[in-house]
Amino acid sequence: MTYKLLISLAVLAAAACAPRYEWARSDTPAGETELAQQECSQEAGAYNFLDGPDQSVRVVTARGERYANLNANTAAREFSLFNECMHAKGYFMAPVDETGVD
Repeated sequence: MTYKLLISLAVLAAAACAPRYEWARSDTPAGETELAQQECSQEAGAYNFLDGPDQSVRVVTARGERYANLNANTAAREFSLFNECMHAKGYFMAPVDETGVD
């Protein structure tokens, strides 16, 4: 039991020290990154990789009408489409400078 606890604490400590990343692009005006993320999220969500209506129930969410049986494969494909969209717009993942020093 103690061994598992030590391993868990080590993993948590490593995660706390890991740098955070965010989408970035050179010379991007304030607010443009958020707009690009919204557009890419909508675009990725527009592809319905979910089961057909005869096998599922549609629900209304903040992102529009969707099937209720979202699964891991669908989420992974939407995540991949979102990333591809952001890259196509010229964005890349950059570490966040949390020191406050430029």
